Amino acid sequence: MMKRILKGTFLTFSVFFTGCFEYHESLFFLPDYSGYADIRYTVPIYKDEDRSMLAYLPVDQNKIIEKYDRYLSSDQYRIENYKFDRIKTDLSEDQGEVAYRVFFSDPRSLEYLLIGKNKIYRNGGRLYLHRKFSATASPREEASRISNNLYTKVLQSFNNKKLTFQIVFPWYYDLVTNLGNFSRPGLHNFTLPLENTFNTEKPIVWKIELKANPVPEAGF
Repeated sequence: MMKRILKGTFLTFSVFFTGCFEYHESLFFLPDYSGYADIRYTVPIYKDEDRSMLAYLPVDQNKIIEKYDRYLSSDQYRIENYKFDRIKTDLSEDQGEVAYRVFFSDPRSLEYLLIGKNKIYRNGGRLYLHRKFSATASPREEASRISNNLYTKVLQSFNNKKLTFQIVFPWYYDLVTNLGNFSRPGLHNFTLPLENTFNTEKPIVWKIELKANPVPEAGF
């Protein structure tokens, strides 16, 4: 019994650390569905070294490349404009700000270049993206007071934290999706507050279908 309690506490602490981050992604598609993604995020880092506390969001460029190289070859993607800054929060916590641009020729590479659990495929002139973001259920009724207190702290750490996404595509293409909104033709936005991933057992599922259309004739 004690081992199970300690294990549950450890997992809750792990979730706590993952709560202190923000992520922004702008995804640009060219007419042939190649393109690039501008990725920017802020994550907690260790006090004495420039190393992220979140393995899936590293701050060192070599670590980012190492993460992608597990699934992709060097000719499937290219990173440019990498930038890293160490910052202090108002509570004197150490955080790292990372930004870079990653190019891709085959949109299926995005399964490994973007956060979340992604499934991407093409069918003729249509591109389908199925993205899934994990969620965390609330503690069970029999959970200990320690687990409940930790859960409350995690939830508080998520306040005002969010994942933001943009999809930029040819304005004459059609995009159908179940989440987000359109700012103008060719620009779609989606914001996911981190607190929305709590108190639910179901993951957040974002479905996107992009359909290629011919270039409109001048004057139409």
